[in-house]
Amino acid sequence: MPEPIFYTLAIGRFITLKGLTMQTIFGTDGIRGKFGITPLSPLDLIQLGNALAHWTQKSLSTSPRILIGHDTRESASLMKAALKTGLLQHATTLFDAGVIPTPALFYLVTKTNEYDFGIMLTASHNPYQDNGIKIFSKKNGKLSVTEEAEITKLFYEAPLHQAMNQLGTDTPSPLALDTYYNALKKMFPKHFLRGLSLAIDCAHGAYAQTAPAFLESLGANLISLATEPNGKNINDQCGSLHPETIQQITLDHSVNASFAFDGDGDRICALTESGTIMDGDDLVGFLMHHPQYEKNSAIVGTIMSNQGLESFVTDQKKTFYRTPVGDKRVLEKMKELGSTIGGEPSGHIILKDFSETADALFVLLRIIETALLTKNWSLHAFSKFPQILINTPVACKKDLSQKPYVDIIAAQETSLCNGRLVVRYSGTESLLRVMVEATTEEQALSVGTVLSEQLAQALK
Repeated sequence: MPEPIFYTLAIGRFITLKGLTMQTIFGTDGIRGKFGITPLSPLDLIQLGNALAHWTQKSLSTSPRILIGHDTRESASLMKAALKTGLLQHATTLFDAGVIPTPALFYLVTKTNEYDFGIMLTASHNPYQDNGIKIFSKKNGKLSVTEEAEITKLFYEAPLHQAMNQLGTDTPSPLALDTYYNALKKMFPKHFLRGLSLAIDCAHGAYAQTAPAFLESLGANLISLATEPNGKNINDQCGSLHPETIQQITLDHSVNASFAFDGDGDRICALTESGTIMDGDDLVGFLMHHPQYEKNSAIVGTIMSNQGLESFVTDQKKTFYRTPVGDKRVLEKMKELGSTIGGEPSGHIILKDFSETADALFVLLRIIETALLTKNWSLHAFSKFPQILINTPVACKKDLSQKPYVDIIAAQETSLCNGRLVVRYSGTESLLRVMVEATTEEQALSVGTVLSEQLAQALK
């Protein structure tokens, strides 16, 4: 029987740099929280911009070129203005891309020679009241733990720039996104979507006003949902976290397949013509049949990946590797193994032949290409083990490896004859996540419900 897994990865963890211990401002994927509350208050963001200017300048002999973008949250303009106030007190060169998906900004920073760093303002799949910051570098892509510690230290300690004789510049870059879309087009045959009927849910997010036209330019007959962002409707009962919205459209119309993105465009889920929802695990298994990925001997998932995917990979004479949650962790293992495919059940799927980050639009195109090549529009590759995931709000994130929490978890783990148990905190929200796999859905639900209730009570 697999051992239970429990992690205490969350905002609020402490880090040590050069002997100094401090509370990090970073979570699982960048900085995230309620807008207006530290470290995302306007004054904090000025200081963060100041810290980022210090950090970006230390490794360059010239003025750092920084591409800034954001999703469609109403707080984006004020956040961006505050960050720029801190950044522009230094000799930085800023390029403002406006609304842009996270994978597009990442691609532009890491794959072109135009920028040294990228700053994306987004809270991904979270509601509009939240916001956050993802930071990328041309050299390393996503930040390392050491780099996060360096920025955290500067956030707490770097003095505001006093000399005003070398200020930064800020240039609008509305055409930056065109470079990304042109690169995508080069990966696929011209008009290869011609004759296909598709539906997409853009979550009123970063892809909302450009992805539909892009797919139509490739020939698709398209039904588009959630394409009218108003600052407050991002991810609201739409997108990859709410596939039931596009599921009904799929059932009401004759389409080959449907897809839903999250607010910043790095997550995806797919739906078959019969309305069956396919998550990240399903899609990784399906994409293994694409010629670009079928020769991979190593496939990377996380501790949350379904046991059915691991069994399928093993049956294909390949090896399945699990990492902690987070697409950054998945990428690290992919690089180590030389793999070009990996992902999370949440819909973060990394196909490294295009970019070293999860990219919902590129994955969508690869899924369609795989379906065309295999003539398998069911998108089915393997059968899952019964699995449930329960998210429970918690006021305090305490160490789950300590008593009484570890005993509560162990007691429920023993009731699983054949199964898997993962208990962890969200790295971006005040949630306790309990995942249970068992031989039956009833047993998984029973164990997960009891464990969630007991831990919630103990964590009060």
